[in-house]
Amino acid sequence: MSAGVCIMNKNGIALAADSALTVRGRGPQRIYNNGNKLFSVSKYQPIGAIEYNNAQFMGIPFEVIIKQFRIYIGNRKFETIEKCVSCFKDFLVKEPMLSQLAKYEKYFVERVAQDFIAGAGVDFNKLYGEAVEKNGSELKPEDLQSLLEQTVSISEQYVNALPELGTDIDISYIKNNYAEKIYEIIDNSFNFDLKTISNDIRLRLFNASIKIFEKRFDRAGYCGVLFAGYGEELLLPSACHFYIYGIINGVLISQPIEEINVTNEKSCAIIPLAQVDVMRIFITGLSDNILDAISKSIYSSIGEVIEKSCDEIQKKEIVRKCITSIKEKMALEFTQPVLSTVSAVPVQELTQFAEMLVSLTSMRRHVEDNMNLDTVGGPIDVSVITKSDGFIWINRKHYFDKELNPQYMFTHYNYGDKIVEKTKEEGDDEI
Repeated sequence: MSAGVCIMNKNGIALAADSALTVRGRGPQRIYNNGNKLFSVSKYQPIGAIEYNNAQFMGIPFEVIIKQFRIYIGNRKFETIEKCVSCFKDFLVKEPMLSQLAKYEKYFVERVAQDFIAGAGVDFNKLYGEAVEKNGSELKPEDLQSLLEQTVSISEQYVNALPELGTDIDISYIKNNYAEKIYEIIDNSFNFDLKTISNDIRLRLFNASIKIFEKRFDRAGYCGVLFAGYGEELLLPSACHFYIYGIINGVLISQPIEEINVTNEKSCAIIPLAQVDVMRIFITGLSDNILDAISKSIYSSIGEVIEKSCDEIQKKEIVRKCITSIKEKMALEFTQPVLSTVSAVPVQELTQFAEMLVSLTSMRRHVEDNMNLDTVGGPIDVSVITKSDGFIWINRKHYFDKELNPQYMFTHYNYGDKIVEKTKEEGDDEI
């Protein structure tokens, strides 16, 4: 788990990210506070990146991938951040050094199918529990068949309602190569005598599982990535936020989240990443979860008070108006004052604000008593990006002492060449 933030105004960009890495295995969950999630993308153009949610992409650490991409692009410069992101996505698929990513295709496909079918299993268990409670006894085979029919219908409706992913995926490739495994997952998930599950039910679940690859489905294990910086020909900053899931048959499965450009009309932006609830409370006054709870409470109260005189459409319209009014008040009292200040402050203030937002999230996770305990923490890496100065580290952890490793400066920053050049300029003939 992670917490990160990107704050932009006309003066520059501040990026901040925590260091907590959550490791889950057969034993208890473990957290290590030494992960790197904030990176410089290029040595020749002011672009940085934050990665969160999964430290690996298709089995390879994201840190290794992004640093290899930095070498791959060399001194190439991009007109826009979007073109840099496009190059990065092409790199993931075409770079020969990353060819081993294809070895994880089977794992990725099976995991997506497993996630979707597990959701169908949850729906079935809920329907089953309600039916047993209602009938007071175990269900007959025909009753189970009816519940399975309802479960499949719910799954199909869910898939159809999801927006398209927009990626050109060859569905026939998945069917031809993974049908047997997906059917195995279906059969194991419902764990009945196979006579109970008709071939029609299995086929419909299989087709829904295949279709999910074309949809914006929250696949487990995705990498959330944000690139932020300056296009070569642009004076004002921009950011591109997206998810990458995996690669199937040479096609990258990704999802655009948002693209933000600082302009004269939109003079600043605050983009919380990963665990965003604490930051959004600070910025807006309420988290999304609280707004959802208020919405449901209003809807329920309407049903109890004026059920007979109000149909479903009217109820939803009343709820919409109430939530809209609350959001307008939140914007006036919380968001607008913050954005008004952020739009005008120098980059030094942006870095302090960014670090504070991540620190607040870390403190909240440290004191709360739930499964998210300490999932944000450790040193907070902070950087500034400006058009003229480029990518500048403000806070950065190292796993080594630079004083004990002088070769690092020579190999990574040509520090030795600069010393030689400077000495020559000063007229030392012995160099």
